[in-house]
Amino acid sequence: MSPTQVETTLSPPRLSRSAGGRVQRLGRLLRAIACLVAVTACTGAVIWPLLPAPTRRGAADWVRSHAGLLSSRAYYAVSHRGWRSVQLGNWEVLLPPAGGVLHDHRGEPQVAWPHMEQGLWLSQAADEALAKLPAASGLSEAQIGQAGELPRLILYASQRQLAAIWRWPEAHATTGIYWGGSVGVVAPVTWLPVMHPEHPGLAALGTQGSSVLQSTLVHELTHWAHDRVSLGRMPRWLSEGIAVRAEERTFGHEAPAELIAARAIRAGQASIAEFAMWFGATDASRSQELQAYALARSVVCYLDHSALDGWDERILARLAAGDRFEQAFVAASGMTLAEVEKQWLRWLDVSAKPQ
Repeated sequence: MSPTQVETTLSPPRLSRSAGGRVQRLGRLLRAIACLVAVTACTGAVIWPLLPAPTRRGAADWVRSHAGLLSSRAYYAVSHRGWRSVQLGNWEVLLPPAGGVLHDHRGEPQVAWPHMEQGLWLSQAADEALAKLPAASGLSEAQIGQAGELPRLILYASQRQLAAIWRWPEAHATTGIYWGGSVGVVAPVTWLPVMHPEHPGLAALGTQGSSVLQSTLVHELTHWAHDRVSLGRMPRWLSEGIAVRAEERTFGHEAPAELIAARAIRAGQASIAEFAMWFGATDASRSQELQAYALARSVVCYLDHSALDGWDERILARLAAGDRFEQAFVAASGMTLAEVEKQWLRWLDVSAKPQ
């Protein structure tokens, strides 16, 4: 090969006149965007300190909340690539890729339970759970309306699939999850007992199975309402305690205080700051996670017996108004969190003792 040929081979390709023009226009556009961002940042830096503190807090919370929704949508788009979105009644439902065979709670393949049928049953149960949410969660209908757009429902083919997508240990597998404006539920046929296996279809799980599914959805919808109305300021541990209580109310009654206190003591006592870190932590053991749920439920039970009625609704209202959690908690319950923790531990000892 001659030197001329080598030079010709290694020289970069030349852009055509039209392509070069497009590159120049793109460069001008990027420079204009950079200038706009710089001007906006400078203007914000001047105006921001002049705004009242509540306005700054509200704006920051609004941006954080909506940025969280956008980032979660982006995560879902990547982690659930290939899933199918369908509109079933009032709900957008995300179905797993076609071709997989669902297995029931005994591990038997269920070819009569396609994903669409499970998604339809999930959307119908979500309608019923949403209707029960005000009475079960302790939130007013107005507050639930403040939550805005209904969450998207995601149907997982199995607990293993849910754990794999969320990078959880299989020991932490669950049947429901809320995060970032979406409620995920494992296909009901895989974890609810089949009441009438000789009659496959939507009615095969019976009223018992429907109630269990509704209670799961009520739990996750409670998280959705807390997250959206409080702009993400409701602590996870308190939301979990209220959501477990909402599950109980779905069945028409709450567990007795003595039973709740006994479960908490049997699980093992821990400070609120300690057990709050066990929710969703991949390095927490399964027993710590179950312990956290029992303790969070017992704190809520104590507040139900010691604070004024509607304390949970008032906390959410104060959070929606821009209060920090500590401020909202004192205003709604009349006690600081430290005072509640001390009295809650004393209440556990007294309530768990046989009368």
